[in-house]
Amino acid sequence: MNWRFLTLFLTCISSVNAQTACDSDRTAPDLKLYSGIATIALDQDSSIRIYAKDFDAGTIDDCTPATDLIFSFSENPSDTEQWISCADAGMTVLTIFVQDASGNRTSGTVAVHITGIQCPQVLHEVGLLINLMNFKTNYPTAVGTPALKLSVGAGSNSIPVPDTYYSVERAGSGIYVTFTPKFYTVYAGKSVSVSLIDLDLDIINGVSTLDVLAIQKHILGIQKFSNNYYTEAADINGDGKISAIDIIELRRVVLGILDTWRFVPNWRYDFQSEPSIMVEELHQKTINCFAVKTGDVN
Repeated sequence: MNWRFLTLFLTCISSVNAQTACDSDRTAPDLKLYSGIATIALDQDSSIRIYAKDFDAGTIDDCTPATDLIFSFSENPSDTEQWISCADAGMTVLTIFVQDASGNRTSGTVAVHITGIQCPQVLHEVGLLINLMNFKTNYPTAVGTPALKLSVGAGSNSIPVPDTYYSVERAGSGIYVTFTPKFYTVYAGKSVSVSLIDLDLDIINGVSTLDVLAIQKHILGIQKFSNNYYTEAADINGDGKISAIDIIELRRVVLGILDTWRFVPNWRYDFQSEPSIMVEELHQKTINCFAVKTGDVN
């Protein structure tokens, strides 16, 4: 009887403590927004109403249910919607706010490309959009800091495109490229290859002993990786397979014995379509690309 009474008593205390924590809630929601470049296509003279909640990618809060969180385009929680038209065409970055039932608020940004074939106001100088995404679902935006490289030709005949012919800007997690008029003249009729070069040196970011355990479970068949990108991230020695050698290398990094990956880059970028495009087809072209962080599989 005493044990039963003690169990019930502790359960009641736990419930009261949880309720008290939410009564004095001071923690803002954990905001997760769409990690790529959101494209909105319009017809001429048309307009579309968009909602701040449209860009939510799984925001959660300790005390307020997800369905009760308020998303807005400003600190005013009633500013939940906007109308856009051809006049808004181009690349823009929207700030999204989220507020919980206790009034705690946080914000983040999302890149939006507003376009339309029939919209006369479309920015013609924007030639190429690279939509960078993390390969894991419901994962915070993290795609490294890649450098863009453009080249013309193939193999030994490949020639780099001088960076004076284009400029690169980041929008959210994506990249968009603006070409000069001279670029279109010099490279008319040629195919341009696009590649991303890893520049991020923070190898431990996102990597921990949990990743070691996840690789062990995969090798033992307890919990297999759900797609090939996890396998790529777990291939620490770059031999195309997952084995105990990869676990040893990963442990050395986690323990601080190694400060760089010895066989593979920190980030690898996998394009979802052939990253070789005819110059005449570059206008308003979008390429999707998954960013894979070496060692980060949990």
